[in-house]
Amino acid sequence: MEGMEEERKRLYLASWGERLVAWLVDVIIIGGISMILLLYLRRFIPLAWLERPQLFLWPRRMPSPPYPPLFLLVPFILITPWFTGVGAASILFIYWTLCEGLGGQSLGKRLMGLRVANLEGGEAGLARALVESLGKAFLLPLDMVIGLIIPEGVERRQRLFNYLSSTIVIRIRERPPPSKVEYVKT
Repeated sequence: MEGMEEERKRLYLASWGERLVAWLVDVIIIGGISMILLLYLRRFIPLAWLERPQLFLWPRRMPSPPYPPLFLLVPFILITPWFTGVGAASILFIYWTLCEGLGGQSLGKRLMGLRVANLEGGEAGLARALVESLGKAFLLPLDMVIGLIIPEGVERRQRLFNYLSSTIVIRIRERPPPSKVEYVKT
């Protein structure tokens, strides 16, 4: 046993592009469903005081952004009406925490062949998924920028909240081998 070297496990990190597509799939599907749900609830619950922009970033005389495309701006909740932005982001936060904590994959990650894992490639678990999902649901631009500054984050393609939760996003299916045919454009 002394002469045997321990074989290293190989994990294929997901690219930023693959992760972006998975995030967009989740935000469009789950964000769209949550916006429909929240708009439906507004008909029955008097929430006028919650809909007023509460932050100085949004002038009172300026109309709120239109609702249908609002779910695409979920991480930018500072410029959306309070209830709608936080409500949609909260639904996405719960969705990501449960899906990635219990199964390692959201719908977008499943379609892209990706999985959230701990640093050794094992299950992330609910506690890690909860921390990892916070940045994705509420602070994505800041989460990305700070993650790109942290040296370990750059090496492992981690956002800030991936780094804080000791998680990575890996590819669970390998890319097909390159074709033996070369296509040349003339």
